[in-house]
Amino acid sequence: GSQLWQTSVLKANDSDDITIICPAASNKDTFHFATLSSCGDRVAWADQRGNVFMLDLKENKCSLAHRSGVSVTNIFFIPNSTLFLIILEGNTLKIVNRKGSSVEATLRLSRDYINCLAVHPFGRYLVSCSLGMLSLWDLETQKLQQQTHFPSFIDATQLHFTVDGNQLIVNSSTKGLVLLGFPELKEISRFAPATDDSAQVGCHPVLSFVSCVSTAEGLLFATARDMSAADSPCLPWLAVWSLSTLQRLANVPLSFRPARCSIQVLTS
Repeated sequence: GSQLWQTSVLKANDSDDITIICPAASNKDTFHFATLSSCGDRVAWADQRGNVFMLDLKENKCSLAHRSGVSVTNIFFIPNSTLFLIILEGNTLKIVNRKGSSVEATLRLSRDYINCLAVHPFGRYLVSCSLGMLSLWDLETQKLQQQTHFPSFIDATQLHFTVDGNQLIVNSSTKGLVLLGFPELKEISRFAPATDDSAQVGCHPVLSFVSCVSTAEGLLFATARDMSAADSPCLPWLAVWSLSTLQRLANVPLSFRPARCSIQVLTS
């Protein structure tokens, strides 16, 4: 079986910041990302050698979940399942069962560069965006179901499913946030990064969305940053919309400068 390591989870007093110390990693390892499961009970990451580690936050134990042997670019948990997805360098996808670390299937997603991917909330489908081409995969049959070309998505940086799985949001550097119906992948609406009221508070109107996330209540949150100049005094922005009315509810500058300006909703 997988070798286990005891870990420590530290939480500062009156703080939401949690630091995880895992002796599984050597001083030479560098972790570029970490993925949290949808129910918040596990965290997964990969080292430079392609070893995938998984931390069970309930049992406070870290295990070696898979050895890929090549660089891992992303990890996705499949909701309500022991399966998880590993995206390897070269656009290969592995479906791995964390019970026994067995590989259930291997897929070649694209021969071209993949901008971003998203797994459907119910775990059956995966959508990838490659140079403006949206590809819909059925993970149960392991077959490509649909491909739709969107030239404006050539610079897409993020794909995000709404909680109910009925809509897909594409984050484009130049087109803003584009809301698509699922599974037909037809455009419903667009949310532009520039706002009329931005000039009233001295912020540059040249904004680009960095990250977005939706909630079960039908709210869409997005962070944006000023792209007019590297030394711009403009702070990052947080915008909120209603997905039912497609109306903007809030648009406020943040009072701090996060390095990546990413956003995530945690559920208990």
